[in-house]
Amino acid sequence: MIKLLGLTKRHEGWSRKDFCTYWQQHGLLVSRVNEFSRHVRKYVQNYPQPNWPDDSWDGVGEIWFQSLADMTAAFTEPRYLELIRPDEVHLARLDVVEALLLVDSVVYTSPLRSAHKLFRFFGQRADNSYPFRHLWTNDHRLLFERMPGIKKHVVQYVQSGILVSQDGDSFNAWTSRTFACDGVETMWFRSANALISFLSTSSVGQLWREATTEHTAPSNTFDFPVFEKIIIAENL
Repeated sequence: MIKLLGLTKRHEGWSRKDFCTYWQQHGLLVSRVNEFSRHVRKYVQNYPQPNWPDDSWDGVGEIWFQSLADMTAAFTEPRYLELIRPDEVHLARLDVVEALLLVDSVVYTSPLRSAHKLFRFFGQRADNSYPFRHLWTNDHRLLFERMPGIKKHVVQYVQSGILVSQDGDSFNAWTSRTFACDGVETMWFRSANALISFLSTSSVGQLWREATTEHTAPSNTFDFPVFEKIIIAENL
């Protein structure tokens, strides 16, 4: 299964509140256009946590498909082009949307569920000789398992790697245009307070961030705390 992740930006003149309100209505439209939604395994909208000061982005959309063929079929459906696409144009600045094709890997999950979520986008340092994918998918996983106290904050942890072809090339048509992204990690927290603490005052959060600094480029690494809303639950 693959995931299409999109970082979205509102039009000039829109408030973030206006954007999020309209985006919810857009989600209802997507779920009701069966010709499109029948290809979708899951669809989630992620809204910025209240009072998050960075307004570089206004939301993160995630759509899962069983395959590239299903994704292509969805976005070429006549009803998508007739109904959903014009609404996307009205909703967001498509000229600056960042779209990434990813493959998820669950590192840790607990019985608890939460909608309070942290995205971290990673870009590898240009002078880093150590393979980033190996570092992230192996060493970083071990670090999570061994770090004291982190599971008191985090109830689920997923790593999402850039989708690559059999030749090892990324699907460049879907990779980022304004920043080099080599991976996305997502953590779900017990509460909004636990999430904000992890980002600000928590020693565990500080240790976690420091562990990635050595191998990532600061200009291409950033956090985005959000609240998720599931629009289409997983279709089996």
